Amino acid sequence: MGARIQGKAYVAINLTGESETIEVWLEDFYIISDETSFQFVVQQARSNRLWLNNLLAHVTGKTWKIPEIPQYSAQLKLVAELLEAKG
Repeated sequence: MGARIQGKAYVAINLTGESETIEVWLEDFYIISDETSFQFVVQQARSNRLWLNNLLAHVTGKTWKIPEIPQYSAQLKLVAELLEAKG
């Protein structure tokens, strides 16, 4: 495995019926790969909504297996290389 690239993302979404934009910040996310599988990790995430912060607290810091989708295996390998975790 190569050097870890720290991923960061910001998402703003306007939902019908909501008066304010919902914002989500993801920090320090990466993909762990081996010969047969890929896992996704988000170390930190937050939102401007309490209910979403509560949900994000249940998924941050955990390893999530990425299901194998044969038609996207080449693309997943590329993304894994870009967001590879430090070994």
